[in-house]
Amino acid sequence: MYLIRPKRYESGSYIVQRGDDVDSIFMLKSGCITVEVPGKQTQNGEDVEDLYLDWLNEGSCFCVYTVFNKDMYQLVNFKAVSTCIVETISLSDLRALEKNHI
Repeated sequence: MYLIRPKRYESGSYIVQRGDDVDSIFMLKSGCITVEVPGKQTQNGEDVEDLYLDWLNEGSCFCVYTVFNKDMYQLVNFKAVSTCIVETISLSDLRALEKNHI
């Protein structure tokens, strides 16, 4: 438990965005998060809105796959819908625990 780092995110703020290099696993302790596919700019200069994909509630774990695959990066945005507390553990801490306890 001493390796887990909590952080507070206010409603509307991004927790992880597309393209981010993620080195931690995220666990949603409280609040609600939407998972969105980011929009893009069209040829005529108009922005396309983000596409809602899913939502996560308390107890959800996310960004797990990208942590264990060095060639992966985030493809979606994770955005706080309400005030959220997100706990993280870094891959290096997780691997140290694995070495010491398995």
